[in-house]
Amino acid sequence: MTFMEETIHNSLAVWDACLQTKFIKEMLAGTLPMEKFAFYLIQDTLYLNSYAKVLGKAIYLAENLNEIQLYTLILSFVTDTEAKVRHDYLHQLKMAENILETAEETAVNKQYTHFLLELAKTNDSAQILMGILPCMLSYAYIFHKLAADTVSQSPYSDFIKGYAEENINEEFKLWCEFADAKCETVNALKKKELSAIFEKASKFELAFWEMAYKEDTK
Repeated sequence: MTFMEETIHNSLAVWDACLQTKFIKEMLAGTLPMEKFAFYLIQDTLYLNSYAKVLGKAIYLAENLNEIQLYTLILSFVTDTEAKVRHDYLHQLKMAENILETAEETAVNKQYTHFLLELAKTNDSAQILMGILPCMLSYAYIFHKLAADTVSQSPYSDFIKGYAEENINEEFKLWCEFADAKCETVNALKKKELSAIFEKASKFELAFWEMAYKEDTK
């Protein structure tokens, strides 16, 4: 197995646990209460603000133009696509325009973003990469599985299918190849450290999916 194949394999149980959360099961069935979905949208938008900052640091540390282009690709997806989708949904749900300005991160969200922002401070591009990859790769994995089972009349079907498009799966492969190349020359101890970062970020993803049913979402 390549480094990334082994790293993903070690976190796959966490990703599968995401699929078993009440939030995702109800989103798939179309029974997720809209206030829970709105809560997720708000928290995820706040999270993406920090995620974009970490990507900015990765761009700053990039070793060549190819790396800059790769990080810029995902940054533009975050700022131009994901953020817009969330704003559009909140508008449809008739949420106040200033809600994102007044909303506060939950404890879980703060812990996750703090973890990523602290990685950015290390100036270790491999560590930063392992911290940001689980968000992208687990979404591709989770929503690809959801898209095969989602009911067409679900109010969340478009949201689910948006993350299951073929180009996202191609980017999944691209990022795994990039990470393998990035970590190719590091020693076994460093690889273990990087895999641990990847797994910790994956566990934060699980906690994020569980969050709406552990917090007051009204």
